[in-house]
Amino acid sequence: MTNAEDLIKQYKQSKNKKTLDDIFILLKPVVMTKAKYVYYKKFYPFSLYNRCYNCRQCNAKNALICEDCEKCTCVKGTFNLKRNNLCEYSDVENDLYLDILRMIETYDTTKSWNTYFYASLWNWQPTFLTKEFLNSLLTQPITHHNEEKISTQQNENDNKTTEVMKDFKKAVTKVLTKRELQIYHILLQDNRLKEVEIAEKIGLTQQAVSLALKNIRKKLVKFQNDSILTSEA
Repeated sequence: MTNAEDLIKQYKQSKNKKTLDDIFILLKPVVMTKAKYVYYKKFYPFSLYNRCYNCRQCNAKNALICEDCEKCTCVKGTFNLKRNNLCEYSDVENDLYLDILRMIETYDTTKSWNTYFYASLWNWQPTFLTKEFLNSLLTQPITHHNEEKISTQQNENDNKTTEVMKDFKKAVTKVLTKRELQIYHILLQDNRLKEVEIAEKIGLTQQAVSLALKNIRKKLVKFQNDSILTSEA
């Protein structure tokens, strides 16, 4: 049986689509194992992608969260792509296949494919897990530790999450000021808008919108954490 390294070397010379299909078929079991782990089982720390300003400026460069720092405003907790309904499994698998295609294109044929492939696969995570993507979690309940407790109390936690979401939607109008609520609803319609674009829509300065957005995030995060902690009590 032809191994993946030989097929990849053939593909890089011929660019034959049939050869590429054969490579993906050969790698499919490994791809599915990794994709399923990332989607169903892996828990990501929220602060890995969304550290607060104080933690970004902290001298403890290796720390994700300044646990003992009074200035730390990082959102504590973890999230899981499946449990938090952030995407479909197919999104993860397709994203991994695209990254494997990139690996193939950049692969140095004078070196071992297996070493390169598995080293890349070990550290792989979906490319859509950007800071912007994680910012959207500020309006969703995140999983609030710990993984074993979550797995053994799945139904109970799912019910609590539903109740938190209902309370969250009701409380938004109470937590935010009228102006902040206006900006919040604009972002719900299109979260790609820039601060200057929002400012033009409602007749404010960009600085005023920037300040309002900071206040919105703080208020929603505080309400979210209070709600989660209350539901766990």
